[in-house]
Amino acid sequence: MNEETMNGNQNVEPAVSAPEAETSVPPVSPEQEMINQRNLARKEEQEALKRENERQEACVKVVGEQFGYYGLLSLAYGIIYSLCLYKNTSGILVPVFTAVSYGMAYLVLKKMNMPIKKWSYYLAALSLLISISTCRTASYFFIFFNKQAVLLLWWVFWLHQFYEDDAWNIGKYFCTIFQFLFRIVCALGYPFKHCASYVKSLKNQKSRNVVLVLFGVVVAIPLVSILTILLSEADMVFQNILTTFLDTFLKPSTVIGVVAKTLFGVVAFYCIICEVSRKGIREEVEDRRKQEPIVAITAMGLVGVLYVMFCGIQIVYLFMGKGVLPDDMTYSEYARQGFFQLVFVSLLNLVLVLLCLKYFKKNRVLNVVLTIISLCTYVMMASAGYRMMLYISEYHLTLLRILVLWFLAVLAVLMAGVLMIIYRNDFPLFRYCIVVISAAYFALAWSKPDFIIARYNMSHEAELSYDSVYYLTHLSADAAPEVSKLIGSKWDEYGNVQNYLAWSHKEMSWRTYNFSYAKAKQYQ
Repeated sequence: MNEETMNGNQNVEPAVSAPEAETSVPPVSPEQEMINQRNLARKEEQEALKRENERQEACVKVVGEQFGYYGLLSLAYGIIYSLCLYKNTSGILVPVFTAVSYGMAYLVLKKMNMPIKKWSYYLAALSLLISISTCRTASYFFIFFNKQAVLLLWWVFWLHQFYEDDAWNIGKYFCTIFQFLFRIVCALGYPFKHCASYVKSLKNQKSRNVVLVLFGVVVAIPLVSILTILLSEADMVFQNILTTFLDTFLKPSTVIGVVAKTLFGVVAFYCIICEVSRKGIREEVEDRRKQEPIVAITAMGLVGVLYVMFCGIQIVYLFMGKGVLPDDMTYSEYARQGFFQLVFVSLLNLVLVLLCLKYFKKNRVLNVVLTIISLCTYVMMASAGYRMMLYISEYHLTLLRILVLWFLAVLAVLMAGVLMIIYRNDFPLFRYCIVVISAAYFALAWSKPDFIIARYNMSHEAELSYDSVYYLTHLSADAAPEVSKLIGSKWDEYGNVQNYLAWSHKEMSWRTYNFSYAKAKQYQ
C-alpha cells in the first residue's frame, strides 16, 4: 500500500451526524384551553364540596358525641309535646308547649355556646302571645292559622340564630325555609345512628347501672300494681281518678297515639339540632339586578299612566261624591262591583314592584315610576276599603269582610316598606314584613273577630233577618255572650239560638281547658 493511500485514509473526515429533532409542545387551541379551565373549575368545586361535607359531618359528629345531653333533651321534648298536644288543639297547654319549646331551644343554644340574638326574643315572645290567643278562642279558623303562624316563627327563629340573614330578601328566606325543612327530613337517620353509637360506647359501670335501673323497674311493676289496687279500695276518690286515668290513657288506641306522637317529637327535635349544627345552607344572596331598566321603565310607565287616570276617577266619583253613577246603580252596588278586582290589583302591584327591584339595574327614572305606582296603589287600597265600608253599612259584618279590611291595612303598611327599599336597597324588607304581618295577625286573633261580628250585628238588631241570625248562630263559641241576647226574642222560635248555645258547650279537662268555651258555658 502506497504512502498516498495511507495519507488519504488518515485525512478522511468523520461523518457529520444529522442534528437531533427539537421536541416541542403543540399549541393548545382556545377551545381546548376553555375545556381545561372548565375541568379545573369543576375539580376545585368538587373538592370544595367534599371539604364542606366533611365539615358538616364533623359538626354532626360533635352532636353525636354529646348524645347523652341532646338525646335526653329530645326525649323530654317528645314527652312534653305528647302531653300538651295529644288531642288538644286549643287547650291551655298549647302556650305551655310553646314556652317549653323555646326553653329547650335556649338550652341547645347554651350548649353550643351561641348567644341569643335580639330579634330572636321578639320571635319567641310573639309566638307565645299567639299561642295564648289559641286557648282564648273557639274559632277553628284562628286555631288553625295560629298553629301555622307559630310554626313559621319557629323556623325563622332557628334560621335567624344560626345564619347571617340580614341581607336576605323575601324570596331567599322562603326558599331557605323549604330547604331547611327538607334537610331536617334528610337528617332522619342521625337520631338512630347516634343512639346506637352511644349505647355501644357506654362503659361497663354505666352499663351495669342501666341494667340495675331496668331491673328495678321490672321489680317495681308488680309491687306498684298491688299497692294501686289496695289504695283504690281504700279511697273512692282515688279510685275514680285512677279509673278515669286508665280509661283515658291506657286504651290501645290512646297508647299507640301517645307513643307515636312522643317518638315524632323526639326524632323531630333531634333532627333540628343536627341540622342547625351543620349550617349547610348558603348564606350568600346572588345579585340578580342585571337586566337593563329601559324595559321596566317603558312597561311600568304605561301602567303608571293608566293608574293615574283610574285614581283620578276614584277621587272624583267615590271619595268626593261627585259625578254621575250609571243608571239603576246604588252606591252599595257600586262599592261591591270592583272591590275584589281592586284588592287583586293592589297585591299585583306589590309583586310587580318587588320583581322590578330584584331583576333590573338601579335607575332613578325607574325608581320614580315605581314610586308613582306605589302611591297609586294606596289610592286603590283606599278605594277598596271605602267600598267595603259602604257595603258593611248596608249588609253588616262577616268574617270575610273583616279579613279583607285587615288585609288591606296590612298591605298598606307593607307598601310603606316597599317604598323604603326603592331608595334604600339595604332595607331589611323580609324582617319588616315578618314584624308587620305577625303583629297584625296577633292583634286580629286576640280581638276575637267572631265576637266583634256578633256585637256589631246585634247593635243593628232591628235590621236582622233570618239569614243574618242563621249566620250568627253558626259562629264559634266566641260569639256566645252576644248571641245569647237573642234568647226570648222572636228569633228564638226557630231553635237556632238554643242549639247554638248547646253546641258551644264543650266538655274540657285540665289539659284542654279553653277560656272561650268556659265563658260560653255560662250562657247555657
